[in-house]
Amino acid sequence: MKKSYLIIGIIILIAVAIILYFIGYTAGKGSLESTISQYKKLLDYYVLVPEEIFSISGQITKIEGNALSVEATIEDRYKLPSEWEKKTMKALISNETKITKLKPIDPNQESSADSPIVTEVGFSVLKVGDYITVTAKENIKNKTEFIAKEINVIE
Repeated sequence: MKKSYLIIGIIILIAVAIILYFIGYTAGKGSLESTISQYKKLLDYYVLVPEEIFSISGQITKIEGNALSVEATIEDRYKLPSEWEKKTMKALISNETKITKLKPIDPNQESSADSPIVTEVGFSVLKVGDYITVTAKENIKNKTEFIAKEINVIE
């Protein structure tokens, strides 16, 4: 008889512990969600997201005809930079597309130039693996393909 009371007592104790655990878990989860919501509001206030995007930067992954595939990094204010997504966009080259090569200044070399050396180059200079900045005439925020207005190859 004493054994059955002991077993019933242990079962009740375990049941109460499980119920209290889930009550605490639910309360903690609700508190965490409200804290996350407050931090997101702060980020929305202080970190502006542009309504329109006219340029991307990234690495050329493929060249097909008059088109470049560029792997661009898409920033997300709610994620760490190491967690940002990569998106492949296609930049179409037209007769009006200006292509330049930017050579940075060597800080160890004495020179009168205070800005990078910019040289206009042709489409044939571009190669897979080049790091470029591509500017468009239109908003490309929600596009995967666009006509390039200007391409800057970073040397």
